[in-house]
Amino acid sequence: MHTYAKPGTPFVFPFHEQLTSNCKIDVHGEVCTPEMRFFVDILSGPHSLLNIEFRFGNERIICLQSCSSDIDSNEIIEVTNPLQAGMKFHLNIVVRLNYYHVRLNGYTVALFPHRYPPSLAQCLAVSKYVRIYSVNVEGFQNMK
Repeated sequence: MHTYAKPGTPFVFPFHEQLTSNCKIDVHGEVCTPEMRFFVDILSGPHSLLNIEFRFGNERIICLQSCSSDIDSNEIIEVTNPLQAGMKFHLNIVVRLNYYHVRLNGYTVALFPHRYPPSLAQCLAVSKYVRIYSVNVEGFQNMK
């Protein structure tokens, strides 16, 4: 297990092991401002294997997608964003055989199908406009 306590944002954490089925990523944080979006990304080079974007204001949604070289995939999942400024959150991402199980504060947000193999993941990135208390990554199987 890898734990990162109180990282500043934005940040990128490299994965030194392969992301496989049953790996878990837990992000504990707090929304700083209701005006700005923030995102959590699982990246492989220029490709976003999983992009979770929290939008506020008139567009209060959580948008999940993947993209390759900045070209959005055709499939996007959008759900209502329950977060508000000053609200603490726990984002949990569990890698399953065919999808990512994404939860927010214990509730399922989406079962997002893999568009690219999770084993290609190189890092986890989090944007600014959010306060992160800790990031825990566990369940790695093999070294890359």
